[in-house]
Amino acid sequence: MDLKKEKINIILIATSIVLFFTYILSFTNFSSTDKRKLVKTALVNNKYIDSINRFELSQGEQKITLSKEKAGGGDVWFILAENNTKILPADKELINNFIIKLTKVINMYKISDNISQNNSFGLTDSSTFCLKYYFSDSEFQQIYFGNLDFSNSFRYLMSGKTTTVYQVENTIDTFLNTKIQFWAEPNIISKQIINISPDSIQKITLSKNSKTKSFSSQQKNFREKCFDLLELRHGGIPTPEEFQLINNQNPSKIFIENGNKSTVELSLFNLDTDSKINNSVIIKTEYIFENSKNQTYSKISNWTYKKILEILEVESE
Repeated sequence: MDLKKEKINIILIATSIVLFFTYILSFTNFSSTDKRKLVKTALVNNKYIDSINRFELSQGEQKITLSKEKAGGGDVWFILAENNTKILPADKELINNFIIKLTKVINMYKISDNISQNNSFGLTDSSTFCLKYYFSDSEFQQIYFGNLDFSNSFRYLMSGKTTTVYQVENTIDTFLNTKIQFWAEPNIISKQIINISPDSIQKITLSKNSKTKSFSSQQKNFREKCFDLLELRHGGIPTPEEFQLINNQNPSKIFIENGNKSTVELSLFNLDTDSKINNSVIIKTEYIFENSKNQTYSKISNWTYKKILEILEVESE
């Protein structure tokens, strides 16, 4: 009897194994019925790597423009306002990684030659993400990104030249972003516009309420003050209403003299006294070189403003 039971158990186990693998294989398609056409290409031709000078990223009513400009003797990416004036320096490393992603050869799959009615591509509605890139002042190309597919692994896209729909792995999704905080260099004093460090700063002068206070490299803890100032971060750009208010303000000013004869001038507009604006301090930052000058704007919290005064040993209002 024991031998008979043992044989039955072996049969049952073997049957279970066969059924298990049959179940697994039912999900595997060895006949290759995937009708998608594989295309190996880059989203952007790598011949444009060095010539791309502007990105316009938009989704619905949200839009951000990134432009490569000359500043401080080199190329710097800036976030532009609606009137194309420079507002903030963008994160150059982030944009370089974006360009590398765009110009890398990847697997794309052709889905359709055109966009049919009642499709799920998401390439013709307000959720469509549009990437426009310029490689000269007037020459540009566009890529439209649509919805993710059912697996959430691929995203639909098409170029601005044809209605052919492709699927691409969603590895570039991180960069499909129109938020200023995502693209902006976070530092109040840009280390991309100017070559500056705690060791290169020679003097700091604060002018506030008709009083002046100076710190030099000969003083104790001067390097620590420089380090703390350079590490401070902003919180984005002023609103149009805040831009209007700074015209009526008398700002405090900080002058930073760098060892290579360049200067950084910070004008701090404290808008806390205005009943319409709370906890808003606007900074106009000017980078002054021997033969050029750059100007940017940023917004900081009241906490950061008080931190600046603390570093410079000034009591807050």
